[in-house]
Amino acid sequence: MANKINLSTSYNLLTMEKFEEVLEMYRILRDLNLVLPESDEPIYPFRTRKISLYTKVFEYCNYRISFTIFLTRVLTFHKVHITQVNPFG
Repeated sequence: MANKINLSTSYNLLTMEKFEEVLEMYRILRDLNLVLPESDEPIYPFRTRKISLYTKVFEYCNYRISFTIFLTRVLTFHKVHITQVNPFG
């Protein structure tokens, strides 16, 4: 449970193969300059100009976001992280 409180102790568990499967399954555009973090790289602090996502959210919550270049530019301009956006307003 501590990992959910302290993201600096949470690490990437995806392999490149699983990462590719997730991109394909959820039709995530590759032109968004996607990066799979190294297994020893903590989730927080977030990489500069990158959005961190948990694949479990897609799998268990049926959560979908239409990521476009426009959306990422809007979020960057307003200095808002995707985790701060609530689909319910």
